[in-house]
Amino acid sequence: MKLKRKLRSQLTEILLILVIFATLIIAYLGLKILLNTDKPLVVVASGSMRPTLEVGDLVIVQGVNITQIKENDIIVFRITEDHQAILRLHRVIDIRILPNNTRLFITKGDNNTSPDSKPVKGNQIYGRVMFRIPLIGYLILDPMIPFAIVIVALIIAFLWPEEKKRRKRRLHTHRFRSSKLRIILVRYIGKLTLVQ
Repeated sequence: MKLKRKLRSQLTEILLILVIFATLIIAYLGLKILLNTDKPLVVVASGSMRPTLEVGDLVIVQGVNITQIKENDIIVFRITEDHQAILRLHRVIDIRILPNNTRLFITKGDNNTSPDSKPVKGNQIYGRVMFRIPLIGYLILDPMIPFAIVIVALIIAFLWPEEKKRRKRRLHTHRFRSSKLRIILVRYIGKLTLVQ
């Protein structure tokens, strides 16, 4: 009976954790739709945008039409370096419109001395930075932090009910001892009364 109850309790806790993860995934997918971009959350991984954006900041990105991007906007875009796609967040310092009406965005990190070497085309842009949440991005930058949080949460989830049971047993034992003591005292006092 106790084993079934314990197993049921652990299964409930595991199900709760799975529901939390599913909720986070659904929320992320909802953000993609709501903000109209494939990258609604981006973590700042370098100091090129200091002091505006610090390493470890999480930024919320909104997909916009490239005609809405203005100078001084911070944009998230994709570049290719060494045959690998990389996300970058930099400020638009100039917009060049070519004769065929194509827009090229000249970008630069606030902490960099010179503009980026290549202009950014419209099809490389994921969106414009709306606002930032300081330090939250460290949870994503350092893979050990989320892993540690999950481990601690699991330990708490599995040990918490055990601690409650221990307290309950201690309380029950204390009550039992005190009631046993009362019975002994009543018997003892009863004998004393009978002797008198």
